[in-house]
Amino acid sequence: MWAVLGVVLALTLLLSSVVGAAKLVEADLIVHGGKIYTGAEGKPVVEAIAVKDGKVLAIGTTGEIMRYGGRNTRRIELKGNTVIPGLIDAHVHFSSLGTRLLQVDCYWKPKEEIIAAIAKAVAEAKPGEWIQGRGFNQAVWDPPVWPTKEELDAVSPNNPVYIGRYCGHAAWVNSKALEIAGITKDTPDPPNGAFLRDEKGEPTGILLEEGAMNAVRKHIPPFTEEQLRKGLILANNECLSVGLTGVHDAGASKKDIELVKDLYEQGKLKIRIYQMVRGPSESVDYFLAHGPEIGLYDNRYTIRSVKMSLDGALGARGCAMLEPFSDWPD
Repeated sequence: MWAVLGVVLALTLLLSSVVGAAKLVEADLIVHGGKIYTGAEGKPVVEAIAVKDGKVLAIGTTGEIMRYGGRNTRRIELKGNTVIPGLIDAHVHFSSLGTRLLQVDCYWKPKEEIIAAIAKAVAEAKPGEWIQGRGFNQAVWDPPVWPTKEELDAVSPNNPVYIGRYCGHAAWVNSKALEIAGITKDTPDPPNGAFLRDEKGEPTGILLEEGAMNAVRKHIPPFTEEQLRKGLILANNECLSVGLTGVHDAGASKKDIELVKDLYEQGKLKIRIYQMVRGPSESVDYFLAHGPEIGLYDNRYTIRSVKMSLDGALGARGCAMLEPFSDWPD
């Protein structure tokens, strides 16, 4: 009987060791010797992590994870540094980020600095060429008041200027842009927007919401396909440079999506994108008919939602309110 038990015990130990060995797949990468924030229940912070085929293989102490090392495993010693999961921004406009990087950067800058940057762009532009930018926010200026077309006219009397507010719900333009669009004191506000006016009823150069913005924007020559491709690559590099490994792109057209796909196929985009289609539009109709596309390009691109806007924004004073704005009683 003891002999039989001994054989059974030996077989059990042998099988256990075989099963244990089978689980120890050779990792492609081991990162160790620091603080790794995993988000995993029970092990929110570990010393080491093993990666295989782009996915987490195991987490634990350095001793536990080193068992997954093999001849071809790359090892990174953290020397006490910290690793966090790749950050995902849940609301970006990826193609707009790209085109913004081709334009005047106005994000969160003082008005005087923005005007100086516009003056520099005018000096480098061709006669009559549109000067575009994005990112101004009058709420952070001192005083926090809307800028005027005259301030842009002073540095760009002959080149039309269109500067989008950071939120995308308002724009600041000069007199030349208003002239090209045919907007005067007698031009009525569009149904889905407004031209901010002074005490004499003259347009100040501030356009609120899509209707007013499009009245000028439709006169701006579209970016070329070459510029759009360059912008998408710039957006990819910008996101990765600040630790974003994934983004949710809040609205794109079928044309935008086709350009993104082409760049993925060329290996020029590395970031992961969860894509929303901008609607209502023909692009939405197309994707509703064809269905979602999930996990394309090694799980880097997924198209499976729709972005629609039903109202304006608080900061741009373009949304519908039940009572007047506290600083805009009429």
